[in-house]
Amino acid sequence: MNKKFLLSIVITVGLTFFLGITALDFTDLLSGPGWTPENDGFYGMDIVQWLLLFMPVYALELWHCENMLDQAFLYAYRYQKVQRWWLHTYGTLILQTVILYLCVSGCACIIMGNHLTKQIALPLFLIMLHSVFLLAFSIWIKMISGNMIVASILAVVLETAAKFMVVTQHLTPAHSPFSWGMYYYIRQNYGDGGFSVMVVAVIQLLVICSLLILVSRRGKVLLLRRISDGKVH
Repeated sequence: MNKKFLLSIVITVGLTFFLGITALDFTDLLSGPGWTPENDGFYGMDIVQWLLLFMPVYALELWHCENMLDQAFLYAYRYQKVQRWWLHTYGTLILQTVILYLCVSGCACIIMGNHLTKQIALPLFLIMLHSVFLLAFSIWIKMISGNMIVASILAVVLETAAKFMVVTQHLTPAHSPFSWGMYYYIRQNYGDGGFSVMVVAVIQLLVICSLLILVSRRGKVLLLRRISDGKVH
């Protein structure tokens, strides 16, 4: 376990406990920003707390991905083929994300003094899956544009805009992919227009798995463009 990942764990645990102390209701925060059974609102502080809940893990793993791509020429040769290096790199990113959210889950249980019940587990699962989905989305933007900053800013903007569009009823949660990490928007809670956990899980997993295209012959060309040393084969 490298020092960067240990630092990520410390940051994740620290922020989770910070949010547990500052949030009025940590259970509501896990379920999404500004929503109650009586009202769905768009409130700045709730949005900030929501982003602080899952964006740090996303941002840390995006940063790791950027470093891995920038330093690929130092390591890819060990795998003989750049495709093998990418499979290892992408698999590591996903595994690290899952581990970080297991840390968040443990912290959440400590904060609320509960065991890992369905009320806690399902929101955390949705947040974890959504974070990996955002990571995959951002890596695609990076691969296409070559700019990770654009990718990260776009993810934050879309996540915030999605909440606003749902609150103002321009979109339903079922048709708002960047709202799919919010537990209160599942069909059982939101009613008509809410999203199906199974459907959004499958769609997000497809997006996550789509990066495996980069191990194909055509995908390799795009991958090599984003590696600092084009001599890697």
